[in-house]
Amino acid sequence: MDDVRRYLAEIGRRGGIKSRRKLDHATARPLLDAPVAVRRQRLLEQRGLTPGEADALLGTQMSPELKRDRSDIVLDNAGSLEHLRRAAWEAWRGIRARAALDTPPSPE
Repeated sequence: MDDVRRYLAEIGRRGGIKSRRKLDHATARPLLDAPVAVRRQRLLEQRGLTPGEADALLGTQMSPELKRDRSDIVLDNAGSLEHLRRAAWEAWRGIRARAALDTPPSPE
């Protein structure tokens, strides 16, 4: 996702997004989703939490179903970082394509 953020910052600096309205219209609410078991394992391995801490943290989070209902795009985050990166870029291309289709024709 850092790659996507850097890309967005770069196109903004180059004037690639001409209209704030166009960007707002194209804004989506993405969700990076993974099964609870995968999220728990990552908390244990990557953040060094104890099993009790991981379970407590997961217990405070909104249910995956409710998160999905509130999201426009759901990215599967159960696999590798490369898999997630490809999915994020594909979602970004979809957002840009929808923004282009929803933009009224230029009066010129």
